Amino acid sequence: MAERSSSPPRRLRSCVPCVKAKARCRFQQENAARHLCDRCLSMKIECVPQTTRSLRKPRRVKMSNSLTTLEQNTASGAHENNGIGSHERDAGSLAKNTKQVDSQPNAQTPQPPFGLSWSQANLALTAFRQNHTLHFPFLTVKEDVTAEDLYREKPFLFRAIMLIASPLPRSRVVKMKRNTLAYLGYRMLVEEEKTLDLLQGLLVVAAWAHTCYIDEGQVTNLTFLGLGYAHKLGITQMPLSSPEQAGSANQSGTSGLTEKMRQEVKPHSLDEQRCLLGLYCILSIISIKQSRSNPLDAAHIDICCNNISTSQSTESSPAPEHFVRFIEMSERLSEGFGEPHERTLSRPYAFLLEGNGRRFRADLERLAEVATRNDPASHHQMFQLYHKYTLVRLYEPAVMVADHPDEGVAPFVYLLICLRNCLDAIRSFFDLLLSSPPEDILNRSITTTDQAAFVMVLAARLLLIDAPGWEPEAARRVLDLSVVLGKIQSHIEKAEAHHMKAMQEFAALAGDTLSEEEMAEDSTLGELATKTRLLKEWFETKLEGEHADKMPSMKGNSMGTRDGENEVGMTRLGGLLNDIAWNFRPFGW
Repeated sequence: MAERSSSPPRRLRSCVPCVKAKARCRFQQENAARHLCDRCLSMKIECVPQTTRSLRKPRRVKMSNSLTTLEQNTASGAHENNGIGSHERDAGSLAKNTKQVDSQPNAQTPQPPFGLSWSQANLALTAFRQNHTLHFPFLTVKEDVTAEDLYREKPFLFRAIMLIASPLPRSRVVKMKRNTLAYLGYRMLVEEEKTLDLLQGLLVVAAWAHTCYIDEGQVTNLTFLGLGYAHKLGITQMPLSSPEQAGSANQSGTSGLTEKMRQEVKPHSLDEQRCLLGLYCILSIISIKQSRSNPLDAAHIDICCNNISTSQSTESSPAPEHFVRFIEMSERLSEGFGEPHERTLSRPYAFLLEGNGRRFRADLERLAEVATRNDPASHHQMFQLYHKYTLVRLYEPAVMVADHPDEGVAPFVYLLICLRNCLDAIRSFFDLLLSSPPEDILNRSITTTDQAAFVMVLAARLLLIDAPGWEPEAARRVLDLSVVLGKIQSHIEKAEAHHMKAMQEFAALAGDTLSEEEMAEDSTLGELATKTRLLKEWFETKLEGEHADKMPSMKGNSMGTRDGENEVGMTRLGGLLNDIAWNFRPFGW
């Protein structure tokens, strides 16, 4: 009996992209098995089959596999094309899959993102609790919350913590950063979700942006994105009491506001108030650098500080309030120095002469005493560093006046007192900095990470002043800056060695080893050590009196002059007058 001829293959249904585009959908025989039509193949987009209830459903693949596809690709480097479309598509599918897993109470916990293991994730979470939150106490994770729990409850905060607390090579961190930001953009801007998880994770990324290779422009964008999102969540508005709410509703009845805009502002949780305080601190740091005013309301900030400090919760601590108070002192100092557009060389100096400097220092001393008395011992050194750093900023106008005798500002006897006070504050700052463990450099947040650089540069300027009554040689005997900068460079190199060891141990948890290329990759610590060395060379060159207006040679390193500038025309740093004390261009920073 003749064999029955096989039936022709069933024609595949049009894929979803072709249906949406109303285009013809054809499949080559060799691509039919993996469901890839000609149009999707030519456009290099994902070919998604249609699914309806009337069709027979195929056997489902476990959700954990689809959930971690993007992270596994991130870890293995499978995605060589980092285009915007691929990131958005992958982040979107990942966010949807995360929702589906969270909605299944009995679903098996998938593997963590970024190709990490759960042992690595738990180690990173522990490091975040023990080390990072000391430098930014506005985001806390309970001790009994495991990495698996945090991933299910707050997936973006989990990703942010893994990004900044996992000791990984630079190339791996950069891929994790792109994945994290794509995930954030999809959930916040595309899906328009309103959840505290996104704001908390965004603050983590912004606070430790320097550890995951995010530049200052991106930090500014992220921070103001967080400000807008906080407005959307309503946590920037002060909740009103019942009579006030009724009065507010009556007044707004004729104002043309929609019912959605007149909705009642509910009392904010402690976590929401901590987020607002953290956002305030980051905005303040950015605003001071950019000579702007902080856009958040100080009255609401004071209320949040009082609520957190008086809370009976076991997680409450006075540290967030003291952080905010130190930030407010810095803002008060900037306001006293005047706005940049109206600031002259004598304006900040007059702030010291009129008695404001004495009152400011007295208030700062009281704050430092309260902070070190009421906070745990683990915060004492950090608050002492902030105290000395703020003192250095207070006396910076005296350094500027003494450094510009041709401007005609009368020096007065008080100038020498201010210079000596500035020298004492700088020396105390360096003593505290060098007495801290080297690995602390890895954990500092945006609130303190630039302090050491500012003090080092101002110390170099102070020790090179040639003003009447000031003895620079005696000052250099009190503070040997070349030796101090050498110790700081050694301190940074020890931190880099500690980080390298931590990377090897972290990789060993998953049974991996670092390649030679990964071991040789540049890091933020290596760049910081190079900058410190350049400042040391510049200072020693100035002492020798050679090439007085030139920076040290940049040959042999990647930190050359910028476009449009030449080495001869680059002079040493300015200060308050033109607000470039934060701009380290003469040293290639």
